[in-house]
Amino acid sequence: GFIVVKVKMNDLKIAAGRHRTTNIVIATFTFLGIGFVLFAALSFLVIKPIRNLRSYIQQLLFEIPKLETGAIVQLPLSEHISRTHDEIVDLDIGFNKVVQSLNEAYKKIFTLHKIQLGYADRLASTGEIAASVAHEIKNPIAGIVGALQIIKKDYPESNPKHEIIDEMLSQLARMNQSINDLLSYARPKPPELSSVRVHEIVERTLTLLSHLLEKNNITIETHLNASDARIFADTKQIQQVLWNILLNAVQAIEKDGIISISTLKQGDNVHIVVKDSGAGISDEHLSNIFKPFYTTKHKGTGLGLPICKQIIEEHRGNIVIDTIVGAGTTVKITLPLHK
Repeated sequence: GFIVVKVKMNDLKIAAGRHRTTNIVIATFTFLGIGFVLFAALSFLVIKPIRNLRSYIQQLLFEIPKLETGAIVQLPLSEHISRTHDEIVDLDIGFNKVVQSLNEAYKKIFTLHKIQLGYADRLASTGEIAASVAHEIKNPIAGIVGALQIIKKDYPESNPKHEIIDEMLSQLARMNQSINDLLSYARPKPPELSSVRVHEIVERTLTLLSHLLEKNNITIETHLNASDARIFADTKQIQQVLWNILLNAVQAIEKDGIISISTLKQGDNVHIVVKDSGAGISDEHLSNIFKPFYTTKHKGTGLGLPICKQIIEEHRGNIVIDTIVGAGTTVKITLPLHK
């Protein structure tokens, strides 16, 4: 069977009109309530912690410049960490860990800095005294050398005293070179810069060293691929660097070996590479070779390579040493090209 219900449309319209206002009011208050709850939740759980974090970062940015004054500064930790566990709380905790690590690192750096300042002050004073003494010694040495050369002329080459005087002159020359090294390191002169070809510096240094190479039966191999490369440098200082490096190579080989010197342009730089077939340098000594006064030679001052490094860095370049024990040493100097 079936049931048929007949309702007049006017009655439905009257009923709908009667409840429409009530439904709109209920829906409006419902959405407003939900919105207020969401806003309150977001403000308490998200917006407020983010504002606290931003305020904390501003506080850190205000404190950080004080570190540059050298004062002992303890960066503050965030105090707005709630007991809840969410991403923002984890971020606050992470910030605190980073700041705590920075505080600990700064304490160590500050302590080391004070130690290094004391050491640098003592080293500077010692350097000034040594340079002053070295300068005073140079004049008497020059006088002794001159006197020995005059005395040497009074004896024929067959006289045994001739050999003794030569040995004295050799030792005085070595002493004078050591004093010059000390003065160069303690009181370095500013470089007198000019545009110069790398090729010319290399060839001039090899010419000065030729007699020593022949004496030790050492073969020189040159691969000057950057013959047209020019650098803005002090010719004498760069030549001094090459002289020291080549002299170290000769001493490492002693006799019967090969020294290779090459140049190469790469980008905005030119590379000067000196490679020898000597005994190489052990890892223990390699880490100390640029330290002043560190040397393994009984006739060395330990200032040759530190002076080289100082000169190259003043020319906005760098020097790198690579070595294999028993297979030789490679020294690579990089200098900016002069455009």
